Amino acid sequence: MLDIIYTDRLKSGKTQEIDQELPPSFMEVEEAELKFESPIAVKGRAYLSGDHLVVDLEVHTKVKIPCAICNKMTAVPISSGKTTYTVPPEEIKSAAYKPDSLVREALLLEVPMLAECQGKCPEREILKPLLEKEEHDTCFPFSELKLEEES
Repeated sequence: MLDIIYTDRLKSGKTQEIDQELPPSFMEVEEAELKFESPIAVKGRAYLSGDHLVVDLEVHTKVKIPCAICNKMTAVPISSGKTTYTVPPEEIKSAAYKPDSLVREALLLEVPMLAECQGKCPEREILKPLLEKEEHDTCFPFSELKLEEES
């Protein structure tokens, strides 16, 4: 779990730095085709802007998903990039905010739909002949049809 952000400590322009490593179980994902097995690195900062809490985060980890070609599980690095969230005061109870859901959301949005082993699956060559287009004699019955132009 990430450290709690206490908004009363951020008054008068103070900033709370975030630099934590979380276990993969933090993601609470139990899917056969989506596995978090690497630690999750979270860096960022939190501060107040008016009455809103602003949380800047950058999150990195690896996720295992099936290869689109051979269907074997493959590790893919994912990163949220620098992402800024604003939290309205009504979502902050007792001047304490848990940013856990922001980290989960940031990572789940970055999971790719498709991936290949090592960026290029070795089994791709086996499938190549099956993906080649065959030339067919095609009939275009209306290709000689001439349309009259309206006057």
